Amino acid sequence: MEIEIERCTPLDLEKILEIEEQSFDDPWREPSFRNELALMEDHSHCHFYKASIPSRGLVGYVVFQTVADELYIKKLAVHPGLRRCGIGSLLMRFTVDYAKKSHILKIVLDCDEDNIGALVFYQALRLRPVSFNRVTRKFVLCMDLMAMESGDSKTRRDQRWVASR
Repeated sequence: MEIEIERCTPLDLEKILEIEEQSFDDPWREPSFRNELALMEDHSHCHFYKASIPSRGLVGYVVFQTVADELYIKKLAVHPGLRRCGIGSLLMRFTVDYAKKSHILKIVLDCDEDNIGALVFYQALRLRPVSFNRVTRKFVLCMDLMAMESGDSKTRRDQRWVASR
């Protein structure tokens, strides 16, 4: 399956909103995405990319921001009918590659505690929990790119955190 990753434009919003509504209990609304598009145009630290399949169009997206030596993933979603096909992994690989080229040291994101599919997905990509917010019920996950580059591995306990919950 050929998947292309490129910058989002306002023309992509209808499909992005459709995927967003199907993917999240508390989805972003159109103004939030329009704001991200405007930030992307005005600031080099804001990024909004889509994954597309030529025969199907837009099938996923990632929104992230860089601050100093960290990259924060604000949103990552794939069309529900195309999950577990490698699209989310490709978006994450793209994001990790961007981070490495930009000399970013850490990738950080939040994930709802009840989104087990996403937690397992991120665990497989070597993101690990660094905290849990009891108010929002979200894990803060982190990928240490310096440790990955040096070959430093975390303990088995850290690698198996979802299974032990």
